[in-house]
Amino acid sequence: SIIGLCMSLWIYIPLLNYVPYSKRAISAGGSSFDYATSWSFHPYEILTMILPSSYGFGSFSYFGYMPFTDFPNYVGFLLIIFAIFSFYNNSDKKIVYFFLFLSIFSLMVSFGKYFFFYGILFDWLPFFNKFRVPSMILVVFQFSISVLASIGLDNLLTKIKESDRSTVKI
Repeated sequence: SIIGLCMSLWIYIPLLNYVPYSKRAISAGGSSFDYATSWSFHPYEILTMILPSSYGFGSFSYFGYMPFTDFPNYVGFLLIIFAIFSFYNNSDKKIVYFFLFLSIFSLMVSFGKYFFFYGILFDWLPFFNKFRVPSMILVVFQFSISVLASIGLDNLLTKIKESDRSTVKI
């Protein structure tokens, strides 16, 4: 562990030297709340996860709540349906509940200034005020939905395979 830490210091030492000059530092106290939450994901924009062009498709056509964006946060209707099937007839519920928690947590953090949860983390979690663009955590949301969808697809295919075996008469 110590050797690994020493090997990684070549990345972190220049970063720590740059902190006083960064706009996010604000005298090493972190970003202001308004600056840190400029790109908060508005709850109305959840619609873009199913219908990507509902708030424009990025660049000049975007008319949502962020200053600008170049892409919709699209997940897809099919993945959401398969993610729902992850709760059906699953023997290992712990992993499903973990990814459900992860998706809900990341979605709440992505709301930024539009939901109280980000303010609590910003004020009380150490170094959290160094981060900006709350909507970037939607990558974690999209990953967890993809994992849930793969579990749901596996459950669905297993159920279809079992039902085919029970209908075949030899």
